[in-house]
Amino acid sequence: MNQEDKEKEVDLDYLNLAWDLEEEWLNSRRRYSDRELLEIFPEVKEIIPEKITEWQSEEKRQTEIIKQRLTEIRQCKDETERLVQREWLKIDEGEELLKIERHIARLKTLKSAAEGRVIKGRLSDEDIQRAKEVPIEDIVEIRLRRSGNKLFGLCPLHNERSPSFYIYQDSNSFYCYGCNVGGDIISFVKLSYGLSFPDAVRWLNGAQISFYDMGKNST
Repeated sequence: MNQEDKEKEVDLDYLNLAWDLEEEWLNSRRRYSDRELLEIFPEVKEIIPEKITEWQSEEKRQTEIIKQRLTEIRQCKDETERLVQREWLKIDEGEELLKIERHIARLKTLKSAAEGRVIKGRLSDEDIQRAKEVPIEDIVEIRLRRSGNKLFGLCPLHNERSPSFYIYQDSNSFYCYGCNVGGDIISFVKLSYGLSFPDAVRWLNGAQISFYDMGKNST
């Protein structure tokens, strides 16, 4: 092995160590519930309704942009060009609209928490939001490697020899290109343990779900 190969090997060892340290640090961070955050920053309660209105205006503006672009695309005579432009519209303006809608949903969840609203016998918006914020990489029992802003490893949902299971940390979602299934962390728990949506949310929030509930599809 020449000196250049040795340096590359050292760099790879360093990167592996850095990834492991980063993963340990991410896992060690405390996750605050909405109620805890509102207690720490009580002044936020006063501005949440105003922010919801602002983001709803932005949602309306973005929707109008998409409608206008669709009108322009429909006027294109080339079918292939229309398909390409529609796909690009989904990637560009469509992704932006989804981000806005997620932000509004998050603000509404905080507003419900600030008002202390809980529907008896049902999951609250806060319960669901808190469950969705649990990082998928915290609960998968596989060794993960990093590729850019993604994590990947052997799929825990089916047997395979080549890694095809990817976690997208930006959206806290997953997709397996081997068994062609994906979704958010609640979907992953449902698939992994055979739980209903409510039980998957309760499990992610720390509730003890009995083995009797595993595999049931109760609502």
